[in-house]
Amino acid sequence: MTKGKVIIRHKVKDFSAWKPLFLGDAKRQRDAGFTHWQLMRNKHDPNEVVIIFESTDLDKAKQLTSDPSLAELMKKAGVQDQPTFFFLEEIENKPL
Repeated sequence: MTKGKVIIRHKVKDFSAWKPLFLGDAKRQRDAGFTHWQLMRNKHDPNEVVIIFESTDLDKAKQLTSDPSLAELMKKAGVQDQPTFFFLEEIENKPL
């Protein structure tokens, strides 16, 4: 079990329509080992979304990305392109 962060980037058809479906998927997110998230949008394209999840188990998180029901939910939520997933292990964390 490796802790870290998962970053997901994708474009959505309509952010306002996408967000409730994202929020409604919290149980699956918790089951995949996610503990916290940050939601961000591209300043110049509000339908480009980046989510940064904190993960207690990157292997479990990676399994989630291949779940066909997640792909169905993303399609229903209006995801317009192929999501990009990054699975990141922390090396160091120091204040400046």
